[in-house]
Amino acid sequence: MDNKISFAKDLIKSSSVPELTIDLDNTPIESDNFDEYRKILDIQLPMLFDFIQQNEELLLSKEYNDDILEIKAKLLMLTTEITAHNTLYKIRNEQFLRVFNDFIQKNFYKILDDSEVEEYVLKHYTQYLKADNWKRHIGTVHGFSRFLELKVSNGRQLPTKWSSFSLSVGLTIRECHLPAYKELSTQIFQTIITYSVRNYLLGMKLFADDSLIYICGKNSEDMCEKLNDDLKRIDVWLKMNKLKVNVTKTKYMKFGMNEDIDVKMDSESLICVESIKYLGCVIDRKLNLKEHASHLSSSSYLICYSSKDPKEIKELNIPDVIFDAVLNSLRTVDSIDGTYAIWKCLCDCLDFKEDVDSYNWDVTDEMMENLLGSLKHANNSDIVICLFSFIPKILTRFTANRKEIEEFLARDYDSLSEEDFCKFRKECSKINSCASYRWALYIVKLFVAESYKLLESPKMCEKMLQQFHICYLTCLYTITVEVMNINLLKFFEQYSNILVEAIATHHGTRRIRELVVQIYQTFIDHLEKSDLEDVTKDFQPYHKAFKQFVEEPF
Repeated sequence: MDNKISFAKDLIKSSSVPELTIDLDNTPIESDNFDEYRKILDIQLPMLFDFIQQNEELLLSKEYNDDILEIKAKLLMLTTEITAHNTLYKIRNEQFLRVFNDFIQKNFYKILDDSEVEEYVLKHYTQYLKADNWKRHIGTVHGFSRFLELKVSNGRQLPTKWSSFSLSVGLTIRECHLPAYKELSTQIFQTIITYSVRNYLLGMKLFADDSLIYICGKNSEDMCEKLNDDLKRIDVWLKMNKLKVNVTKTKYMKFGMNEDIDVKMDSESLICVESIKYLGCVIDRKLNLKEHASHLSSSSYLICYSSKDPKEIKELNIPDVIFDAVLNSLRTVDSIDGTYAIWKCLCDCLDFKEDVDSYNWDVTDEMMENLLGSLKHANNSDIVICLFSFIPKILTRFTANRKEIEEFLARDYDSLSEEDFCKFRKECSKINSCASYRWALYIVKLFVAESYKLLESPKMCEKMLQQFHICYLTCLYTITVEVMNINLLKFFEQYSNILVEAIATHHGTRRIRELVVQIYQTFIDHLEKSDLEDVTKDFQPYHKAFKQFVEEPF
């Protein structure tokens, strides 16, 4: 047995990504530098997988000594290193990758659902991902990112200690000048935002036979979904341990929200109450302490509390730290994936601002200024398309009908019919964000400035026309013609000529004509919303021309 343990330790150690002799910053490192390591893995990995298969029961057992604990934890970390995405040391044997991906997907939580293993892993990462030595342990860095991805893969939330540590790792590796590590940092930030900050905070209080579960969240719909998911997991745990909750005596109470929600346990809906008695104290849903006027016999309660930010996360100030770190490094990323990840992370951070009314004006301006700056420096048409797609997301972030707007934006543009666009135009008319007024003139100038991309290729022309249409609907359509007046008139004159040139350049391609028709229909609807005759008179020639083009058969 001792020989087997010793063999496994040596095998795992020799299969780990080797430590660099020089920091990343001091020497260029290429994928070919890891060819010798790959040759070693060609020999080692089959032996390692044989060991896993022969000792699977031992590795998944809950009873083990310190040696087995070390093997379990290091095997977990090695597998995350090997299966990490977009690494310089990536192994080229696709069969090995499939085998270890299958293993980690199947057994990650079977191994990690153990506090000692998790503590061992966290201690290891804490030791090797410090500011002074992480640049020599790139396998550990990529493995950590993959570890986080797997840790939240089943919808579990990151505990506070993991969120705090992940934040420190993301900030540390972001200081590296290599774009790949800034992108990796953004991935870590996005995981934190999505799985430790967003939506809710769940907790439990247990005292003798009195059990209380509380959950904090940003809105009732999402909170109800998360709560029901967690109650299902609790129910599974209870059944595994041959326990059962008396559902008829389990009730829930809501704070800070009036919407009806359906909370279920063991497939039965729970009763909503106006007050609870817990540990001798009666509390009502308005958080007032009252006399013990009534006695509730329940011994189990659920409390749902609607709030913009969970207290623990607010104290850590995680969203603000991530927002500032990402915003300050926009110019360092030059890939499409990296650009999308950065702007998605920035937008998601906005959901955790406390005082939206006084804050959104400044933050929208700051983000739009940076977005326009990124567009000026973009050297790739696909990156321009990606940046364009975030203009509607930023300018409608604080509108009252944001949910309906985002549902439309998430749909595939090519699948939308004219009926869909009619509905979306009506929805865009309800946008009440003031940010569009500030940026309307900049946006129409941007459309003209970037219009040369319509002439690049039919595919690029289609993408640009789609993004232009979405931006116009979400950012300009809500502003009346009377307000835009001369600026819109000048824009129609310039952009109409550009669209005609684009159609001619691409030889009247049917799809491009269809897109132009959709845009012209939006122009027509926008003009027809105006009531002032002296204003619309100037636009009548354009209104007539647009209608003529729309009605003309292909």
